[in-house]
Amino acid sequence: MSSHTSLGNARASETGVDLRAAAISAGAGAVAFVASYLLTFLLWTQTTLPDPENFDQAIDRAFVQSVRDTVPSWKAAGMTLYNAHFVDLTYSTPSGSSSVNLIDAAGGGLVGFALFVPPLVLLVAGFAAVYVSDVTADLPNAVAAGALTLVGYLLFALVGAVLFGHTETVEFFGISGQYSLSIPLLSTVIFLGVVYPVVFGGLGGVGAYLVKD
Repeated sequence: MSSHTSLGNARASETGVDLRAAAISAGAGAVAFVASYLLTFLLWTQTTLPDPENFDQAIDRAFVQSVRDTVPSWKAAGMTLYNAHFVDLTYSTPSGSSSVNLIDAAGGGLVGFALFVPPLVLLVAGFAAVYVSDVTADLPNAVAAGALTLVGYLLFALVGAVLFGHTETVEFFGISGQYSLSIPLLSTVIFLGVVYPVVFGGLGGVGAYLVKD
């Protein structure tokens, strides 16, 4: 009786999400964030803004162009990556603050494809993590291992939320005022830390389970 129990425990240990599998998933999540950023950087820097069709679009395009002119590209691309996760930026001025999404404001161009980058990269990351760690004996473990990409993804996302923020002081007629674009930490945790890696990393784990089954 005890020998059967020991054998069952050994199999569970071999096929479950152990420390090694969790570490591989976390690493895959970190790589996924960096890869998503690099792809988004390429889309942001190479995009051409479409001509506006009305006054509101003209205001939006002018805002995006001002970001391109005043915010370093490496920061603006990072902001765009968070926008691709539906995390809006907080735009603060001396008169108040508002939410803005650079992808929406751009209204087209290559930057629009940034919306597809995080899901696709996380699918690949979840698949690779589960496939490499061989957590494919049962579906729940495969999903869990894929979803654990959130560990590395969230860690890098929190660091990026701080690094990609931008503040500058502008002076008009001798009066100085601060203008800033920042990334909300709560939305970062919810969307980049939970929703995207759990859903798409988990689906990648399902893919690895189906391939290896």
